[in-house]
Amino acid sequence: MDVITCLRKYFNFPNRLQKSYISIQFDMVENRCRKIADAEYQDELKSEEFHNHNCPNCRAKKDQIVNKICNVQSKGNTSGSFWFGMGDIDSSFSIETTEVNHCNACGNEWEKFKIKRALTDDITRVALRYLMEIINDGEQKQYDWKLKTIEVFDLCYAETINELYKKNKKYYAKPPKLATLRKYYLTVYNRTLGIDQLNNLQKL
Repeated sequence: MDVITCLRKYFNFPNRLQKSYISIQFDMVENRCRKIADAEYQDELKSEEFHNHNCPNCRAKKDQIVNKICNVQSKGNTSGSFWFGMGDIDSSFSIETTEVNHCNACGNEWEKFKIKRALTDDITRVALRYLMEIINDGEQKQYDWKLKTIEVFDLCYAETINELYKKNKKYYAKPPKLATLRKYYLTVYNRTLGIDQLNNLQKL
């Protein structure tokens, strides 16, 4: 590594080509996280289908289950100051209606399944958090799902991951330092992957 490259590495000042590598890897991580988010959404859809179309009480199926509005809830409070029957009264009430599943076979009712859709950015932030936890505590490696999640950073440069932490800095109090990331990932300043290889990684 020549002197100029060493200085660029020390101050983390990538040249135009190195910036392009980092940009390509940003897209690569985004694509990987999007695939995870889409897969989780499909799982949520399947869970919704099963939950809403199968009575947990009598096991009746879809044709016996209808939508129903119920669970009317009212909340109120009364406050005021009273002195010999004189005073002010302030009251407030709220009514909440909830849509539920109703089984015509047995009359059972249960809440509808609510899909929680994870966005691509959500997956990225979870992966960054897991990576931070694993770096700070080696025992976290025993959790397979964390190791599986951080695979979205496979073949990434330390500088790419560092930029991802910067982009999401408000979510992490003490993200790993760049010097620490370089212990686990390649550095863009000592590049071993060619531009064509990086372009191919976008398809993963």
